[in-house]
Amino acid sequence: DDAPEGASVEDKRRLKRLRHARRRVRELGRDLELARRELDALTKRTARLEAERRRHEPAFGPDEHRAVERTVRAALYPLIPSLASHIDDRHARMIAKYRTLDAQTDLTKPWEWFPRARLDKRRIVFHGGPTNSGKTHEALRRLAEAERGLYLAPLRLLAAEVYETLTSRGVYVSLQTGQEKRE
Repeated sequence: DDAPEGASVEDKRRLKRLRHARRRVRELGRDLELARRELDALTKRTARLEAERRRHEPAFGPDEHRAVERTVRAALYPLIPSLASHIDDRHARMIAKYRTLDAQTDLTKPWEWFPRARLDKRRIVFHGGPTNSGKTHEALRRLAEAERGLYLAPLRLLAAEVYETLTSRGVYVSLQTGQEKRE
């Protein structure tokens, strides 16, 4: 035991755990290097076999295929738990942030987003029809008669034109686009 003199029991335990972790990291490094070498060898062999296949020769038989698959599994599968643990330890905050972001941007059930707003009694009028059938004219007439309402325009220029039209009729309206805001 080479812990500093006067070190507490807890410090000695920490030092022992640190040494164990360092040893495990070195072992994992060696395992990863061996796996990398095996993968490099497999990649070269696969490239060679692919070149043979291109020359209209069979790449390899079922027995060779199973042997390659066993080799890859034997090299990679033991590393998966260590890799998962490493990722979880190193990136726990980022993973938690990702899960929070994923939950907050879930667009699969929009009817659950605003349950209280869905209880409000509202009347929504949708004006649909073919081109040049008077949809906008009728919508603006109904909007001018209403106590309050909302007109959504697909283009900023159209929104500005509607603003001018309603303002010229004496209707109090406001305009809000990505570039401007008028009261």
